[in-house]
Amino acid sequence: MDTTSTGAPQWLNWGLGVAFVGVAIYGMHSVLRYFTIRRAVGGDHFREEIAAMPLVNEGVFKFTSNAMYGPIFLGLWGIALLCDSWNALVVAAFQHVYIWVHYYCTEKPDIEWIYGNRANTG
Repeated sequence: MDTTSTGAPQWLNWGLGVAFVGVAIYGMHSVLRYFTIRRAVGGDHFREEIAAMPLVNEGVFKFTSNAMYGPIFLGLWGIALLCDSWNALVVAAFQHVYIWVHYYCTEKPDIEWIYGNRANTG
């Protein structure tokens, strides 16, 4: 049990936590339905037929081309807030920064190489 509270009012933790988890669930639904797991686990890096597929503009991908690096990771923040855990917020922050470093150093160059002008990598 984490004994280090966020210090925020419970209604705020619950409101933001539910909202963040909801966005993450919507993002995962969009990945599963429109993007597919084969693409999400990097299939476009290894299979030409996956890389040749059109870019996805449905679900959460209407709003961002990078759902897995933004909206879906909000779920970690939401869980930390729902549990009222300062330590979990620190872990969520680290994981969010870590995944963006991975994106800029690994994924973005690959996406630009695979998709060229089709990629909206910002």
